[in-house]
Amino acid sequence: MKAIGIERGAERPALLEVPRPDPGPAEPLVRTVRVGVDGTDHEVIAGHHGGPPAGEEFLVLGHEAVGVVAEGAGGFEPGDVVVPTVRRPPDGEGNRYFERGEADMAPPGAALERGIDGAHGFMSEYFTSPAEYLV
Repeated sequence: MKAIGIERGAERPALLEVPRPDPGPAEPLVRTVRVGVDGTDHEVIAGHHGGPPAGEEFLVLGHEAVGVVAEGAGGFEPGDVVVPTVRRPPDGEGNRYFERGEADMAPPGAALERGIDGAHGFMSEYFTSPAEYLV
């Protein structure tokens, strides 16, 4: 599938061919409808903030998105309109910031940020997400 990302060391984003994500349990497959672009994206592209997931040479951009569920799971049905949240606990493990509903207060290293730091974003044809991080 097509995605827009930044390769490690590149000066500008590129159209990439990446595998379509394979949903895990309770993870809907979502077709991306729109993605926002803001100053954070410019900082990531310039190399001033964030970076690719561990072991990857590129980062799919886009931390603000809206999509439509293509394959339902976790209480979501095909056709549902969803918005994913950007911050996730590292390694899928909870921590006190997420447990208290204060993910935005997590210090560096206590959260992955999709499309910003350590996790691919939503600027692709499809993405998956645990249902608990979809609104």
